[in-house]
Amino acid sequence: MGIFDGISEASISSGGLKLRDGHRYTLEILSCILKNGHFGQTFIAETVVHESDDPERPPGCRPSWTCNMKHANAKGNVLVFIGAACGIDPKGNEAELRRQVTSAVAEHVVSQHNPLRGKFVKCSVEEIETKGKNEFLKHYFDPCTQTFPSRANDEPVLVAGQTAPSTPTASLPSMPGGFVLPTTPALPGLFGTPPPIPGTPPALPGTPPPILAAAPPIPTFPPAGWVVHPDSAAHFFKGKVLVTEVELRALVASGRA
Repeated sequence: MGIFDGISEASISSGGLKLRDGHRYTLEILSCILKNGHFGQTFIAETVVHESDDPERPPGCRPSWTCNMKHANAKGNVLVFIGAACGIDPKGNEAELRRQVTSAVAEHVVSQHNPLRGKFVKCSVEEIETKGKNEFLKHYFDPCTQTFPSRANDEPVLVAGQTAPSTPTASLPSMPGGFVLPTTPALPGLFGTPPPIPGTPPALPGTPPPILAAAPPIPTFPPAGWVVHPDSAAHFFKGKVLVTEVELRALVASGRA
């Protein structure tokens, strides 16, 4: 029996740097893992902020969302997170969400193939009180219809109290820029091929499932030869050429940097 068994029928309830109460963010997913700890298994999504109305969590910082799987609403929360990353809005398409996000899909999400890397979600945070009068932060995830150049290989932005990146840049998989699937994902299967049904022999060790193509490497930023201007962090120069960060990212994306 897997930890995600029954995720499609789960109830949907409305470690590291955390997002804060009362704010909204646009997040790029860097990795999703399932970690064993003193309090059981925890689903952890490492992210990088692209948009934020929170001055203490600016673009470039790397918060994580953790969900302890022992709690009653945990599977429902993970169900909504995976669906939002794949473009499914549970508020208007719950039946499709439950049909697509199966236990096999959830297991694949936390596998070494890391299929959600580079995808974007919208997230709002609210502090709520449980029946036991305990307070905790509830994260609401929605699909993101925008795309942005990936920040996976950018130098992390540290916030107050941080002394080291929350996610080591060197260990991140390469990603050719963020993207999201359409609101109604292509069928069959969220990742192009249906997950294996019970009883199907697993893939041989070292053989990745035929779900995701290998991602080409993402260029580092800033590219070689370009230097941030000493008088403005929003400008870069190479020799006598001076451009803004937005202009340089466009050059990198077009291969002309």
